Amino acid sequence: MSPATVLIAQIVLALTLAVPINSVFAFGEEFGWRGYLLPRLMTLLGPWPGLVLHGAI
Repeated sequence: MSPATVLIAQIVLALTLAVPINSVFAFGEEFGWRGYLLPRLMTLLGPWPGLVLHGAI
């Protein structure tokens, strides 16, 4: 196989496989920060300080 063919195959695989795989991890991280941490910070510190600290993280 020529180097150009290998490069094109790698690009196609990266674009088709990397997006769904990384989306799973990105959703998990976002769910953790917004679904777990934010309500606890807002309860502990109050609405505005909780939002500011969450935004800084």
